[in-house]
Amino acid sequence: MSEQSEITESPKFRDFYLVVLFHPTLVLAIIEEWPGPKIWVGSQCFQIMPFEEKYNFWSAHYDWLRTQTGELLGVRYIPVYHEARFLEDVIKDLPYISPLGYGVFEIFFGDRRDFDEELSTCQAFGGNHIYQSDDQTYLMTFGLHWSGFDEYLMLKSLESDWINLRMDYT
Repeated sequence: MSEQSEITESPKFRDFYLVVLFHPTLVLAIIEEWPGPKIWVGSQCFQIMPFEEKYNFWSAHYDWLRTQTGELLGVRYIPVYHEARFLEDVIKDLPYISPLGYGVFEIFFGDRRDFDEELSTCQAFGGNHIYQSDDQTYLMTFGLHWSGFDEYLMLKSLESDWINLRMDYT
């Protein structure tokens, strides 16, 4: 796994997405365009889940988990439709994820869990998609349209395995 390219000045467009690969360790990517129906991680192809099309490619809300000082600690996934609840089985043993029941879970970017609930209820949506590979590995995207450049830089500084992705629009 390799580190992603660096952006050194504030991006002009907000079509950035955080990608989380459900793996025993935290694996992330940031992509700078809509991910499309397929995402490639090396030779492994991930396809958007079929039920997403039924809901116009929208199946969840998400909350960015922030501290009193605004530091970003993670993201809470809140499915709107029951089809996404299968992820409970996928994430149950991952150490950086806290399952909360009913398909809701929190993904943490480090060891800290001391987020402020009042600052962590943004109910963001858009850009959140679930992808599946042939071997039943999953990844998820979260739109970063809420993000400022400082938050983007904070995400890029996380201690994580970073991967490079390739989008496929066919």
